[in-house]
Amino acid sequence: MYLKLIYMKQIISVLALLILIGCSRQHESKLDFTLNDSAFIKLTVLNCSDTFEFSYKTSPLLPRGCVMKNIKITHDSIYYFKHKTTKPDFIDLNLRKDFQTYVIPGDTLAIVANLDSNIADDDVIKIDGDLGEIMKFFSKKHEKLGYWSISYPLTNFSNISYPIEKAISLSDSLFKSEMEFLNHYESTYKLPSWFYETMKADIKYHKVFMRPSLIMYRKFFFKENISNPETYYTFDQISFNDPKAKLSEYYYQCIDTYLWVNRQQGLEDKHGIDRGLPLFERSIPEAKEILKGEILEYYFAWKTSESFAICRNINEFKRVDSLYSTLKNQFENDEIIKIINNQRNYVANYFEGLKNNPFTFTKIVPIENQ
Repeated sequence: MYLKLIYMKQIISVLALLILIGCSRQHESKLDFTLNDSAFIKLTVLNCSDTFEFSYKTSPLLPRGCVMKNIKITHDSIYYFKHKTTKPDFIDLNLRKDFQTYVIPGDTLAIVANLDSNIADDDVIKIDGDLGEIMKFFSKKHEKLGYWSISYPLTNFSNISYPIEKAISLSDSLFKSEMEFLNHYESTYKLPSWFYETMKADIKYHKVFMRPSLIMYRKFFFKENISNPETYYTFDQISFNDPKAKLSEYYYQCIDTYLWVNRQQGLEDKHGIDRGLPLFERSIPEAKEILKGEILEYYFAWKTSESFAICRNINEFKRVDSLYSTLKNQFENDEIIKIINNQRNYVANYFEGLKNNPFTFTKIVPIENQ
């Protein structure tokens, strides 16, 4: 009887462990927006006997901006970084070599860099866990496809030396290769489910909005007028209100492209706020028709934040602020309002300081938790 009780306790312990693991995996698969936290980076440097540069760049969706860091490393130490973000964000890094992964709000990207000169560059960086698996994915993709970002080869097709049909065909082939690599890698190594779904959405929605973006780029810079450009669009192949894609920045860019592509009358030669704000205003009614619930809220938050981020003077700020005042009632989430208000106040204070001291110029940087 005693041995039987011990055996039962062991079985219960194993079942409890399996339940915990299952709960952990379920939690991981439901990774979502986190509106009141920051992403953290911990860099541990070992065996440093020279001067090295560590740099990274990431572009949070909300608050919108580009976060960049560049520091010199001269000795062994532990370095900490953080910035405000609301969802898992792609991040480019470099320390003796390029590498890529994600940062997650409320989580720490822990990097160990062994800078011993006898260690090969490919073995310098160690990242454990899911974020390390994601780093391996991007490294393998770079080896296989020959580029870190699909944006690099896509820029080749902006030139009118490629007829538009050929440019679109070649770009479609690139996206096909991206999806094939992703699916093959997933079947072999099993990526984190949230990351796999986000990558699929990135490829799917980037492919769709690339076509009108390519056509508009060629028209703006090369004066190429393409008859009936809408015949090349493939917006009918996607779902706009797609909660599974909400962690993908390309998803929001695709929505945005669809909303402005037929609303450019009188704005063809304008740029910045003079172009972006009227397009945003004109698109609001249809955005409310095609987007629902939190997706609509995230889209409006992203566009509002982006509009504040690109203001170049006090007059542009006032125009954006006026639109924001009419949109505020669209936000049911108090944390979203807080994020945008913080960004709005930051930009307002900057322009107020510039007005009071017009001979001093300080570059506006993205808002971070400091």
